[in-house]
Amino acid sequence: MMPANRDLDVDEVLDRCKCGIPVNVRMDVAINAHCLANLAGDRQVTAYALRTVILARTPDVSDLQSQIDYLAGLPREAWDVLDFNGDARTATLDAIRRSIAWMQAA
Repeated sequence: MMPANRDLDVDEVLDRCKCGIPVNVRMDVAINAHCLANLAGDRQVTAYALRTVILARTPDVSDLQSQIDYLAGLPREAWDVLDFNGDARTATLDAIRRSIAWMQAA
């Protein structure tokens, strides 16, 4: 039986990023996978790993804060791997900010 995405380690995430986007991965694992994918230079794996960070588990505000800190710290050209009509960076960061505000208001 395959482990749940929330239980994957970095190598397992990268293996899954070779053919798709694992969602609900722990934030620290998703970020580490993206860093390693970026270093390896495979554009498809890097794109999937970036999406994995965007779609990672964020059960509390601290996860969202880690997510936005990491994503906001990426250079603009790091977002070029995403096929997105418009500004993926701004749209993503705005959505995370709204999620943080919503969770803090609850």
